[in-house]
Amino acid sequence: MIPEPFTLLIKSATTGDQFTLNCYHGQTIQQIKQALVPSVNVPVQDMSLMHEADNLPDHFTLSQINFNGHYALILFLTETDTSADAIQITVRDEKNQSFPVTISPSKTIGELKAAISNVTHAQTSAIRLVFNGSTLADNNKRIGECGIMAQSAVDYVANIIGGV
Repeated sequence: MIPEPFTLLIKSATTGDQFTLNCYHGQTIQQIKQALVPSVNVPVQDMSLMHEADNLPDHFTLSQINFNGHYALILFLTETDTSADAIQITVRDEKNQSFPVTISPSKTIGELKAAISNVTHAQTSAIRLVFNGSTLADNNKRIGECGIMAQSAVDYVANIIGGV
């Protein structure tokens, strides 16, 4: 059981900033995001919180997360990128359905997975991306370093955890 109250450390993968919040086990991810708004100046819908590479749904409570004594989450800011260098790419799933993602080439593969997770609701740890026949496995690699450019198509597969 998580002690009451406890201090939660949140590190932004986007900016490197760190935030601490005093929390209770019954708080939802949505409530944690709302508490972060004044600090990050980004609306709740443009945030993703992750724990151990899994995107946390807004309805999850902190008691549903296995912290193993290390009360920390990672914050991804996944707003539509309006920077001058933002590009639009197409993400295709295994059923050949597609959707656009607008993102800067300087963002990481992990941030791209978080943006995809926000659309598909798949856990980020279950998302496998393929571009030009190569798996994009390094979550810290920049999108532009992978050769992804405007109008590129990236294939997405949601691996079934524990599946065959």
